[in-house]
Amino acid sequence: MVIIPGGFDPVRGSFGDAFIQGLLDHPSVSAVYEAHYEHQGRGGYVDIDSVLHDLHLMLTDQEQRPLLVGMSLSTFTLSCALHAVVSAGQAPAVTGLVLVGPYLAGYETLLAKALEPFYRREKMRQRILKHCGHPYLFDNTDRLKAWWKGGPAFRHFLQKANFAEFAAHQHASMKLVYFRLDTLSRRGRLLFQRAFNAHLHPEVIPGHHRALRYLTEADPILLRACDAHLRAQALDRFPASLTTVSE
Repeated sequence: MVIIPGGFDPVRGSFGDAFIQGLLDHPSVSAVYEAHYEHQGRGGYVDIDSVLHDLHLMLTDQEQRPLLVGMSLSTFTLSCALHAVVSAGQAPAVTGLVLVGPYLAGYETLLAKALEPFYRREKMRQRILKHCGHPYLFDNTDRLKAWWKGGPAFRHFLQKANFAEFAAHQHASMKLVYFRLDTLSRRGRLLFQRAFNAHLHPEVIPGHHRALRYLTEADPILLRACDAHLRAQALDRFPASLTTVSE
């Protein structure tokens, strides 16, 4: 399993200890890797081309077939990489994807749009950088915006694509887990379901979109969202016709 942070990418980790331990206790999980952004020795620095390259490798790893869990920004980069894989005629090899607090550029709620200038106020900026433990958050945001304005293929897909045609070739299992108050608009939520064949997890994380590291209420919800993928993986490996049941 690979768990991938959001844009803040705090050095202490983005996911709760109980969530990680629960994954390690699952019989279908051999290892859990928590990714961090890094480029040329700079921890926390997001180089979008490098990130998409690495995600492409994870999505097409026929041997490992990982379950990928993304949070916030990484739900966007995972969707972007998945679009590239499917558009190239490749079949995603992952066990599944769990997207927590899903995000798509251009499909933010009004609240999400209003938060950015608030985050850039000097006092709040210093608090956020202290939380991150690295100085690259706001520079990352500016570089990602510049990349998006350059018109990558995923942007054209979101704006003009025939979602039904793409969905017919997108067979990777995807589950969406939302916060009760989240950043993705209704149109964005429908797009995930129409274009990516995504399924909505029935539980929502209490409160607003925020870090998961110390949000203990989220841990059991995320474990249940992952368990559905892991049980399906186990059934694929050991089909019912090859198993016996003792009474």
